[in-house]
Amino acid sequence: MRSTLTITITVIFFMGMAKTGGFLLGNASRCGVPIERVEHAGKAIHDFITVAANDPNEAVAADRRFAEIFLANTLPEPNPRAFPSCEVVRQQLERLERHHEEARKSGGTPAASPGF
Repeated sequence: MRSTLTITITVIFFMGMAKTGGFLLGNASRCGVPIERVEHAGKAIHDFITVAANDPNEAVAADRRFAEIFLANTLPEPNPRAFPSCEVVRQQLERLERHHEEARKSGGTPAASPGF
């Protein structure tokens, strides 16, 4: 029972991380953030997923979910209230970038404190 709960929590965590990352970066792309920044942040999110994954299958599933959400959020939406403002998206992207840089400088893993 306990191992099933642990597996379930882990899967929810990875899918949530992938969904949040895909949502953020898809909207960043939609808001005109330079592709280099989006790609760099995408690599950081992939690194978070890889470091935290218990096995390659978890990482593959989370990466797949990330890509699905990313693509769904890159398309312009006619209703501006359907997505966060570009200012909010840029702020959250900067927060992710700062966190990743701090983790890199401290020699820790990006997933050591994924509170972005």
